[in-house]
Amino acid sequence: MLALALAGCGVVDKPDGGSDGGELWPEGTLELGGELPDGGGFTTLAPEVEATPGAQGGFHVPVMYRVTGKAVNGVVFEHKVRRASDNVLVSKGTRTLDVTPVAAGQSWTTPGAVIIFLCPTPVGVSVVGEALNFEVTAATKGGQLLGTAGASSTFRCPAGDAFCDSICRG
Repeated sequence: MLALALAGCGVVDKPDGGSDGGELWPEGTLELGGELPDGGGFTTLAPEVEATPGAQGGFHVPVMYRVTGKAVNGVVFEHKVRRASDNVLVSKGTRTLDVTPVAAGQSWTTPGAVIIFLCPTPVGVSVVGEALNFEVTAATKGGQLLGTAGASSTFRCPAGDAFCDSICRG
């Protein structure tokens, strides 16, 4: 029944891309964090995140995902960001990535920052100075849940950036 078992990685894939036995990844297998300032890898999400200007005039927050000891082709990562004060959804999106095998004791991270678009926000929804709850869910293409992870951070516009302040306050 098993198409592939990668020794030393704790990896078992089925032909449909799902994991063995229908089980969730153990808690802590999937992590959501930030990118080191030099772009050199994964770190915990900072208590405050600063808006990064995007190419089309909006603002976003870069994050990274890390998976320890597992590999699955075609993992669908769905993110949701909600305001902590009232649970209002302020961003959602999906990306499909191959979580490739890594050596025993190592971890896979997204090949670069995952851009989470936050501004402009819907009318009446402000994110400036707001605590936000970031959540990522990983599932197979067939919809089998693999794991979830979350982090919280307060969103800030760059100092003196009136445009960011205006479009991120809804």
